[in-house]
Amino acid sequence: SLEIVCGGPNNPPAAATESPTRSSQDNTLVHKNMLALGVVVAVIGGVTEAAFSGLFPIFGAGRKLGTEQMVTLLSFFGLGGLLLQYLAGWLADHRGLSFAALVNAASTVLLAMIAAMPLGFVGLAMTVFGLGGTITAYLTLAIIASTQAGDGDLSVNVRRISIAYTSSSIFGPLIAGAAMKNLASEALIWQVGVLAAVLCAYL
Repeated sequence: SLEIVCGGPNNPPAAATESPTRSSQDNTLVHKNMLALGVVVAVIGGVTEAAFSGLFPIFGAGRKLGTEQMVTLLSFFGLGGLLLQYLAGWLADHRGLSFAALVNAASTVLLAMIAAMPLGFVGLAMTVFGLGGTITAYLTLAIIASTQAGDGDLSVNVRRISIAYTSSSIFGPLIAGAAMKNLASEALIWQVGVLAAVLCAYL
């Protein structure tokens, strides 16, 4: 009866059946998936932010905005990027990185749809403020992913995220510029929304 209680020599307890090697492999897979998510978010963020920041004057010209108005809108974009990062980090800490990235991408889609409408200057400024927060949050969330992917050296993970973000930023203005040239200046906002929708589908 003692063997039955303890599991017996031929019936080891259920908790002992899980091998340490398998547990280690599972943890490694989770870490790799986390880092992969960070790279994807970084790529989307790099393409989006480089295109938006670099080609916004062309978008503004299409909306008949003056130079001072465009400078003001870009200031709102930067202010949103500064003030809303705490919210992105808080959401990742309390609800998980995947959930935070999904909320951020969905919010970007919504804001892009609003920005595509014929808004007045105040409405456009509020929308650009929100986009500043969500677009900048891509890099914030990608860095958080690199810190949570505990497999390997943290500096290596951060370097991978940085390379993904910087490399992808090269293609942002190229893709958006071609679309704006062949379609309309509004294609800049369309690209922001489409890339965010792609990230939503990935998540």
